[in-house]
Amino acid sequence: MHELKPQQTESPDQAKAPSRTTSPLRLSSRGRLVLFLSLGGLSELVYLYFLLRPYPLLKYYTIPLLDLGKIADRGRLDAAAFATAFLLLFALYYAGYRLCLIQPSSHRPWVVLIFATLFSLTLMFVYPVGAADIFDYIINGRILAYYRLSPFTHVCSEFPDDPLVAYAAWRNIPSAYGPLWAFLAAGVNILAGSADLLANVWAFKGLAILFYILDLGLIYSILMETNPAYALPGTFLFAWNPLLLFETAANGHNDSVMMFFVLLAIHLLLKHRAAADSKSAAASRFASLSIIALTCSVMIKFITIILLPFFLFSLLKPEHETAPRPGKTRAFHRQDGRTWGWLRPSLAKLRLSGDRQHQLTTLVTHSLLATGVMTLLYAPFWKGFGTIRLGERLSMFTDSLPTLIMLLLRLRLNVLQAKWLAGRLALAALGLFCLTRLARLMRHKPNRRARHPHLLIVVSFEVILFYLLFTCTWLQPWYLVWLVALAALIPDPDTAHQTILFTYTMTWAYVVYHFVWFWYIPAMNWMNRLGIHSTAVGVTLVAPWAFSAYLLWKRRRRKER
Repeated sequence: MHELKPQQTESPDQAKAPSRTTSPLRLSSRGRLVLFLSLGGLSELVYLYFLLRPYPLLKYYTIPLLDLGKIADRGRLDAAAFATAFLLLFALYYAGYRLCLIQPSSHRPWVVLIFATLFSLTLMFVYPVGAADIFDYIINGRILAYYRLSPFTHVCSEFPDDPLVAYAAWRNIPSAYGPLWAFLAAGVNILAGSADLLANVWAFKGLAILFYILDLGLIYSILMETNPAYALPGTFLFAWNPLLLFETAANGHNDSVMMFFVLLAIHLLLKHRAAADSKSAAASRFASLSIIALTCSVMIKFITIILLPFFLFSLLKPEHETAPRPGKTRAFHRQDGRTWGWLRPSLAKLRLSGDRQHQLTTLVTHSLLATGVMTLLYAPFWKGFGTIRLGERLSMFTDSLPTLIMLLLRLRLNVLQAKWLAGRLALAALGLFCLTRLARLMRHKPNRRARHPHLLIVVSFEVILFYLLFTCTWLQPWYLVWLVALAALIPDPDTAHQTILFTYTMTWAYVVYHFVWFWYIPAMNWMNRLGIHSTAVGVTLVAPWAFSAYLLWKRRRRKER
């Protein structure tokens, strides 16, 4: 993954927004606003014509287990229309992003918000053609709210007479989410009317849209504190992303809820550091609230637990530095960077900088705080460690590099062995990469780590990007919501381009799995479905891999110069 080096401004912690001085557009402020409104209007027409018109929610919601391919009857013209829609939307989206990089208008943030709300409300009336997850949210919420049973130990197939069971896709599998989501789902189910299907669909879509709007507010607020010049482009990068809007407002996925708590944790971390700089007693409270917020994110969906160590280490106070003991640091710095030598200077710096007892207390206290929050939320559902169904994800494979590895391993191993080995290899690779990013965070000058979370955001982005590109076994398009939310906070054109490319290519997963698979069934099912999965990887991941390799090459060239 690329390593972003912020351009220097008055403060070494302040990353400069991408340059706006070389824009080819020579328009007045009013002309740019008109162009911006035109891009928004054209985007709305695309959403109306290509998504709302062929896939209206009110027409199809009573039919169980529909999806994009079934409604379109696997037609080639429908597949082409779907692909064309996202091509147009991403072209308009990229044009809008470039326009935001021009000197911003005071009216433009409101225009971004108004169109984001309009797009969301339009897509709210689109049937969730991408996945049936929203119906699983509804039935799992009903299990807790109506039947007063745990969705972690009971499945909806236990209630065959329930009017909503027919709509659930995962009828024999307990909830794969965290307990905080279980409580939210139950609350939404109660408010919508426990057995009212349409009202529940509206309610869960509304919840996803509400948190999407809250995400926008947090992104804008964070950027106004860290990089005001990039506040508009960064917010736009998140607000108008077509895949994010489709997954949030049309499909109703809960990823916007999860990322709200990640963004809130970053926002609180900023408050913590501002309070620490002013020697305020509130610093410790903001630090604790930041960890609580991130833990709440983990209790929605588990993936953000990989960010917890980075947030914990970012809270270490380096103000009270002590002189290194003679001989110790020298021994570490004699390493030439090979094997594990790169990690030792980082460990030395962590151990030798600041009040060691205070640092250890900070780590232990906040780790116990995170554990306590998890324990509190899981307590009403706890039936042993089987309540946490995290391990099952390592046995689910689709559209990913680990999937291809698993299918190749099946030439020598049985299915269970191949899945176990591929899943553990992916987990080991992710763990190793996280260690390199943690070492990078610890190697950084302590005073900069303390005052500004820019490096923490970049490292978090890199970890999520690496997970999605290389180690996620069950890669789905809506997972890219995580990436866009973090990318929006990084004022770097390469990061924006990488995110835009990856989110666009992931839209092709729908074309491959809902259309192409059924057009060429024998070829796609070749070698235990290696055909379909290799096709999906080819159209969704190869281009982002190539672009990531280009960024690595570009960074090395820059270092050589």
